[in-house]
Amino acid sequence: MTLCLFDLDGTLIDSEPGITACIRYAFDKLGVPAPADLRPWTGSLLRHGFAAPLGHGAKRIEGAVD
Repeated sequence: MTLCLFDLDGTLIDSEPGITACIRYAFDKLGVPAPADLRPWTGSLLRHGFAAPLGHGAKRIEGAVD
């Protein structure tokens, strides 16, 4: 049995467009304007990124991550 693992954080593919589109979608669904620059969000914990823009509300943060 052979196990292959792929690191998809920009090493093999450019995952940034898909990640930032999903973050924008979450903000749109919550009715909150997305930050202009979402590049720092790539590779970071979403819960930390959503905390300040969503007022640190645990339910709103979890809703955005879901």
